[in-house]
Amino acid sequence: MKKIIASISVLLFTGAALVAQPTTTKSGTDAKTSTKSTTDKTTVKTAEVKKQDATSKSTTATSKTAPSTTSVNSDKSTVAAAPAQSAAVSADKVTYAKFDKTVHDYGTVKKGANGDCVFTYKNTSKEPLVITNCYGSCGCTVPKWEKEPLMPGKSFDIKVHYDTNRPGKFEKTVTINFQNHAEPVVLNIKGLVEAPAAEVPFGSEPVNTGAPLDKNN
Repeated sequence: MKKIIASISVLLFTGAALVAQPTTTKSGTDAKTSTKSTTDKTTVKTAEVKKQDATSKSTTATSKTAPSTTSVNSDKSTVAAAPAQSAAVSADKVTYAKFDKTVHDYGTVKKGANGDCVFTYKNTSKEPLVITNCYGSCGCTVPKWEKEPLMPGKSFDIKVHYDTNRPGKFEKTVTINFQNHAEPVVLNIKGLVEAPAAEVPFGSEPVNTGAPLDKNN
């Protein structure tokens, strides 16, 4: 009887051992699978991080090398918005004002002579006329004008001074800008400044070579 009980005990122990062995193996396999899964996830994550870094670097490089389209477009827009400058016209071509003359001819004058002349203009429009700027073509031609509005039907003078201390022929212009009128208006002056005759330096008078006078006669 004892032998039978002992045999049964051995069988029970062996069966328990057999049952426990697969469980351990499965647990080890699960651990390996879990470790492998964790490793795979880490690898995938690392690869994604590297890919993101590569994409970020590529984007940065592209932004550095790419030309600034916005700036170019902005410049083009600015240039396109700038209005074209109107061409100047002679004073006899305007319809809103009438000038008594468009050219003043000084003729031939001596150096240092009076270089003043006057242009008179009348407002022939129905609106007040205002000169916003008036200037000569060089520093030797200086105009003066009225700053207040010129009423319709009224007249103003533009006084021009030319520096006649410059001998030689001259042709100069006076440009006028009227408010609310795009085209500049041009007046002209011309003339000839004679160079002075050369002065005889002191002590260089011609010597008298004739015979001396006889005081006894």
